[in-house]
Amino acid sequence: MKKIFSVILVLLLAGCGIKNANIVPVTKGIAFDCNVTYYNEVYECKGKTDAKGNMVIEFFSPTDIKGLRFAFKEGSVTSSFKDTEYKAQKIVFENSVASFVYDVLANANAEVIKQGDLFYSEGVTDNFEYKLHLGGTGLPIKITTRPDAVTVVFKNVKIK
Repeated sequence: MKKIFSVILVLLLAGCGIKNANIVPVTKGIAFDCNVTYYNEVYECKGKTDAKGNMVIEFFSPTDIKGLRFAFKEGSVTSSFKDTEYKAQKIVFENSVASFVYDVLANANAEVIKQGDLFYSEGVTDNFEYKLHLGGTGLPIKITTRPDAVTVVFKNVKIK
């Protein structure tokens, strides 16, 4: 009887995921490259966050928007492209891919779930439910959304 109970308990824990894995999301004070798929569009970006969660992200692909840069700092955003700069409250850029990445990284949930060898944190932005996939050190690996509209794959993530 004990063996059956133990097997059932292990299966339940493995199937449901274990909350409070000893991993903490490391989303502040990092530099990264990322590929963003937004519906059918694909973007390549470089970004960095500081210790307070402020973020700068610059697009390198597609060529039409190469050099487009967003700087998020304490509720405001500065966007620049070529010789034009625009400053506004964050709400103006609320539907941008850059704003989504910023929201997820700035508000990463400390409650990390372990499912098999995977670690993730879940949350909600104004537009999407998301899952922030983490490595064993807590650094971001990928963001996925429900509905399946946005995927962000992080590469070369480094602590600054």
